[in-house]
Amino acid sequence: MTLDVIGTSRRLSVKREITILSGSKKGLGISSPVFFAPVNGNPPPRGKIVIINIADETDEFRYELVSRATYTGLNQWVRAEYSIVAPTLSRGDTLFFYASVKDSKGKLLLYARKSIVINGSGYRHIAVELDSRNMPLGMYSISAVVATEANRLRSNAEGTFTVVLNRALFSRYYHQLIEIVSAIANDRDVERFRNAPDSLAGRLEVWEKFWRKRDPTPSTEANENYTEFIERLVFVVRHFSINRPGWETDRGRIYLANGHPDRIAERQGTTLGLYYMYWYYYSLGVVYIFEDSMGNGDYKLIATRML
Repeated sequence: MTLDVIGTSRRLSVKREITILSGSKKGLGISSPVFFAPVNGNPPPRGKIVIINIADETDEFRYELVSRATYTGLNQWVRAEYSIVAPTLSRGDTLFFYASVKDSKGKLLLYARKSIVINGSGYRHIAVELDSRNMPLGMYSISAVVATEANRLRSNAEGTFTVVLNRALFSRYYHQLIEIVSAIANDRDVERFRNAPDSLAGRLEVWEKFWRKRDPTPSTEANENYTEFIERLVFVVRHFSINRPGWETDRGRIYLANGHPDRIAERQGTTLGLYYMYWYYYSLGVVYIFEDSMGNGDYKLIATRML
């Protein structure tokens, strides 16, 4: 899907391959994951993946569909649901379900395995839950594999999810929150964050006051500036986290402060592996010029010019 914003050079494009299963599929199949955030119940143990047969769950548990598989709640944890179709297997046959999570660099973080007994319909609905509340901000990949004994039949599904706000950002990764906020806040506000009480409640209070001051419509529940900030942070994490976290890059910090450029131009330098990128903000009357001197996608700000 591609969306063009009239009057600007902005183009938003999303391409995703999904697997939709039906009972007519021969052999063994597993669907692409659908991501949810539980709104009640208890999170899984820290550092572990829990594999759940959804048919065994009670109706007391409630879940919300997570837009774009992006987690922005302090107390949210990840739930990915899969459908498994095995029409050629018989009631009582056993399948093995494997789930693993890796960070953006491919490092294995979590792994779990569980056996599943096929019912008469040859269909199972499985959920994978993991506690993301203490994970670093970033993008993660989740893999699921379902197989018969001796791997006679095997099917796999890949998915990604993004964590951009959680409890850890106000505790063990609080220095990252200060760095992120410093891209949009003045020195006085940054100092308030640095001097916040060394507790989750104290730091949250400073965070909430910061955004209340920036609420353009305080009489409504929505804070448009906060929503826009989260959207920018999601973009920065997903697109600029190449060699280091996206908010630490020059492009990431400018994007957090100003949003998407009105126009982007790219040019190749006179030497091999040298590239330039120009970000035009016509409403601000400024263009930012970035240079990638190594050809590895790490663009550094080299000039700012008024239009």
